[in-house]
Amino acid sequence: WLRDQVARIRAVLPAGEEFALVSVPGIGSQVDAAMRGAILHHEIGHGHFFTIPAFAEHVARVWREEFTADERARFRAFLQREGYDPTLEEVMMNEAMAYLLFTPDPRFFTPAHAGLDEARAEALRLALRAGAPL
Repeated sequence: WLRDQVARIRAVLPAGEEFALVSVPGIGSQVDAAMRGAILHHEIGHGHFFTIPAFAEHVARVWREEFTADERARFRAFLQREGYDPTLEEVMMNEAMAYLLFTPDPRFFTPAHAGLDEARAEALRLALRAGAPL
């Protein structure tokens, strides 16, 4: 099914144009409608990162210049606990952005997960939003 969907999308896109495909789990005994919405929202954040180069550059700048070294280390530790490789810098900044901006469900993320208080998390959210391309 997935291979067919990719072929269908490729057939209608101009040659060489990229696209992103987002998937989320269905609603079931372990995933309710609100969780599914939160997962979709989070993945849409990654879609922005991968399909809008100016947004990815903005996120990278904020990661380097606005997050402190300690905050980056705390996010790395959180993400490592979640199974991510903390040595992959692009993954770290992309996930930090997606958790801060696009993950509204506290079952998945709260600032405390990354050792932040709410005020600092909001300051980082503002930095990620400020100057981001539309």
